[in-house]
Amino acid sequence: MIPATQIKVGMVILFDGKPCRVTERAPRDPGELAWDGSRQDDQTLVTGSQVENRFRSEDKVVRADLDHHPFAIPLTAPATNSRS
Repeated sequence: MIPATQIKVGMVILFDGKPCRVTERAPRDPGELAWDGSRQDDQTLVTGSQVENRFRSEDKVVRADLDHHPFAIPLTAPATNSRS
């Protein structure tokens, strides 16, 4: 778990048990003196929907542990069956 103050754009976190990618993050508005935290927009990776969340500075979130796999594109053309 990491503090909500360390959330960065592009990071994937678990929110309500679903992986979400942080697409935008903004500190609290100066007019909101009673609220000490940040607002962020997330994109749910399962459905693709956009969600807006607010976290207080003392909140903690779970950073998603993703596996990264290399993606290789074959550079040679596939062999064709030639008929004689």
